[in-house]
Amino acid sequence: MHADSDDEEDQMIMVVGLPCGGTSMVAGVLHHLGVYMGMMPGRGPYSTDRETGCFECQYFGRVLSAIWAWPEPQPHNLDIVDDRVREYVYKCQGEGHRPYGAKNPRSAILSECSILEQLPLRFLEVDRPLEDVLKSWERRWSNGRLPPDVGRFCGALWVHKRRLFHRVSPTLRVDFYDFLKEPEEYIDKIVKAFCLTPLKEQLEAARRFVDPQKRHI
Repeated sequence: MHADSDDEEDQMIMVVGLPCGGTSMVAGVLHHLGVYMGMMPGRGPYSTDRETGCFECQYFGRVLSAIWAWPEPQPHNLDIVDDRVREYVYKCQGEGHRPYGAKNPRSAILSECSILEQLPLRFLEVDRPLEDVLKSWERRWSNGRLPPDVGRFCGALWVHKRRLFHRVSPTLRVDFYDFLKEPEEYIDKIVKAFCLTPLKEQLEAARRFVDPQKRHI
């Protein structure tokens, strides 16, 4: 199956949003619905460390992190990102992962990559107000204070997310708080938007995963 295939099963679901913006919750839903979300050989399939996020696609997540110079969030070497995402798509296709996807908040920098027109990417945007994202960062930080320049970092990602959707409309946009209130409705929207065919037990697992517990707030 080639990367430019129109086959629905051959399209990669890219979860896009801000750090602490609800992307882990949505990526976890996709995982429970049977979507392959990426793993590194010899390691568990997902990072569960709150400092690095949950359900991150570790295959190219490190590259996305490395090209951001903290605290100056200026992307560079975008060809590296383009190449690594392309490798991930071919890897999933070659290993027979259907359906497949990835989540990494920094993937918003794909707005600057040529890869958008060349690979079968479909976007699932998680929308959460920037001020609430920063409050979530603050609650999770051990000493109750934000590290330097977090606001600027999140702001830069937000700008890139806007650029991304000026170039391509997301297949589906979900509101973080509405998702928490009506998980069954939004899970059904995801299933229909991406033509997923989860088993009954997978649907139940996805619904159980979404709850208003502090892990999602």
